Amino acid sequence: MKRMMTFALLAGWVGLASGKTHDVEITPRGYNPMSLEILAGDTVRWTNVDRGEHSATADDGSWDTGLIGPRETAELDFKEAARYRYHCEENSDLTGQLTVTDGGGGKVHEVTITERGYDPRGLRIKPGDTVRWTNVDSEKHTATADDETWDTGTIGPRESVELSFRLEAEYGYHCELNSRLRGELIVGDGGGGNVHEVTITARGYDPPEIQIKPGETVRWTNADSEDHTATADDESWDTGVIGPRESVELSFRAEAKYGYHCELNPRLEGRLIVGDGGGGKVHEVMITGRGYDPAELQIKPGETVRWTNVDSEDHTATADDESWDTGVIGPRESVELSFRAEAKYGYHCELNSRLEGRLIVGEGGGGCDLMVKLSDQPRQISRGETLEFTTSVINECDEPRVMDEAFMVIEGPDDLKKSLYSGPPVLIAAGATISRKVRLPVPRRAEPGNYSLEVTVANAGERISQDAFKIVVD
Repeated sequence: MKRMMTFALLAGWVGLASGKTHDVEITPRGYNPMSLEILAGDTVRWTNVDRGEHSATADDGSWDTGLIGPRETAELDFKEAARYRYHCEENSDLTGQLTVTDGGGGKVHEVTITERGYDPRGLRIKPGDTVRWTNVDSEKHTATADDETWDTGTIGPRESVELSFRLEAEYGYHCELNSRLRGELIVGDGGGGNVHEVTITARGYDPPEIQIKPGETVRWTNADSEDHTATADDESWDTGVIGPRESVELSFRAEAKYGYHCELNPRLEGRLIVGDGGGGKVHEVMITGRGYDPAELQIKPGETVRWTNVDSEDHTATADDESWDTGVIGPRESVELSFRAEAKYGYHCELNSRLEGRLIVGEGGGGCDLMVKLSDQPRQISRGETLEFTTSVINECDEPRVMDEAFMVIEGPDDLKKSLYSGPPVLIAAGATISRKVRLPVPRRAEPGNYSLEVTVANAGERISQDAFKIVVD
């Protein structure tokens, strides 16, 4: 059996494709290739080489092959430029990406993926240009936007994936399979302003301190013969590894004050002030062998705390909830952090757990953390159908927050616990939201009745937030 389906995005236009036909195999492990770019007017042919039924279904519901049996095929024609994520209705672990371009064709920029990282690490392109990631490592990799707006999918050894970018934007991206690999992509001017230059030498950053306006960009260029990084002391940003003669750019939009360092040579330290650095008064805390002095401090939102180590040993000031950290402060060294949201923190030294302190910002505010929110869920579903809903994790704080786990618990006639994410910690920027579409096939043999579904996000084993909804299975 062979299905021929025509997908027309232009109202009233129906007909057979006159372009090229691209083949995608459906295997037990996924779609091959997982990511595909075609021209408007081309056709995609999905062939099921697995023993079970599968589908290719757009996440936004705009197209669907229907179920494709073993050794069967289904074709769809695509007439207009668009970018789609899609999945299998029978196995939600199978996901793919399809990019339809108008053939306007800008320049193609090459990025090579090695075991050490993306080369080049930072790339600036024009709107309409394309980036081709080629994996020359022996392991699989991805290039995945930190905000999840795009993803190459898994790129096997000696494979390539291309994505085109039409809107001006700035992206940090990473490898889902190796979180040490990080890159940056700027489309157009990235929405940023002036670019400020910092040169990295064997002796340090030049200049060691720089002040910029919100919305402006810093370009770090490595003039040394060794690899280096520029990494925020509070881990809120990181250039990734910058090889000799390479450059990486980052833009900063919120007023803040950062200390930063090189992860590969901690003797290299710098300082970046965005705007007025958040302004406000600077409060002093001394770290001695006996503890923090003062041990408890109350400040106003927008003010800064400077920890100075007057001991002969290294120390840190680390929030008990891990929401902030000075990093290691050596003897006679200081680190400053600014706090904008009302909150109440206990903190400690990671190198000497006997040292404990307390910081109150404003009236304490009861703290601030991530919030999980569920949406788009149905109230009733039949056995054999697929339950779909959206899970969003929202950071309403003025500082980044971290999660490393999300799981779902279903209670009712049949109980189920399912992991939605478990892996390297995910740093969610201040004010940012990450969302994921969850698809859960309801078995035909499931017991009918009332169910409660709850999603929880956590970090380091501690629950942060949860949301739930009720649903009837008939």
